[in-house]
Amino acid sequence: MIKHLLLAALVIAPAAAQEVRPLTEHQVCTTAWGKDARHVSAAMKRRVFERDGYPLGNKDPRCACEVDHIVPRDLGGADTMANLRVQQYFGPWNAHKKDRLEIQAHRDVCDGKISLKEAQSWFIDDWKAAYERRFARTPGAGSERTNDD
Repeated sequence: MIKHLLLAALVIAPAAAQEVRPLTEHQVCTTAWGKDARHVSAAMKRRVFERDGYPLGNKDPRCACEVDHIVPRDLGGADTMANLRVQQYFGPWNAHKKDRLEIQAHRDVCDGKISLKEAQSWFIDDWKAAYERRFARTPGAGSERTNDD
């Protein structure tokens, strides 16, 4: 199981670099992301769950999880199989931690602190390392104090 997930991550992550929509920083910062059209169908989600080792999808007792974009949509990530993966809700590196980094990356791009390409690279390369750099701590390591601003 773990071997399967690691292999899936190795295959998917490099492909994600090709799964970024050609959006400008202006488009990224002015789109109402919760209200735009999504193109991830239920069938795509089922295929992602199967590919990532969860044939019962989110009904699998091992899977307190979701189908997540590798490169977030609000940073230009595409609604494609190569840019989707199963993300767990539990553990130190969970979907909630990644969501926090996604929100901060979008804020940083729109505030002019980083480029859109740099923000995308955080998720294509290693979002956990980017989280540690951005918030200067590891999840579950004590204080919630961060360098958000």
